[in-house]
Amino acid sequence: MEQRKFPRVLPGVNEVIEVQLMGLNFLDILNAKDISIGGLAIEVPHLFEGCDINSPIQMILTLPGRSPLKLAGKVKRKISAPGTSLFGVEFGSLDPKAKYQIESYIQTRLQMAS
Repeated sequence: MEQRKFPRVLPGVNEVIEVQLMGLNFLDILNAKDISIGGLAIEVPHLFEGCDINSPIQMILTLPGRSPLKLAGKVKRKISAPGTSLFGVEFGSLDPKAKYQIESYIQTRLQMAS
């Protein structure tokens, strides 16, 4: 069984966690599959060429009902499956506003799940 450092939550029904990813050789607007205070998973319909593990990225994260957050991070995982790919993105250091917004969203989702 996989042990995670931080709890991950899925977006609520009819909610979207939008992620604008900007890397060295790519730019895309996608939706997060799940999120934790340490990072998020993003399902992509294609495998980004030129994006390697530990590649630095910039992102704009928009949580439901909240203001967009500009964040830095890196790609920590890439998993390919027929027709789709999954990226694991680790957040860099979070400023207090970003940390609060992400933590409050996670707490809200955890409370709704219990």
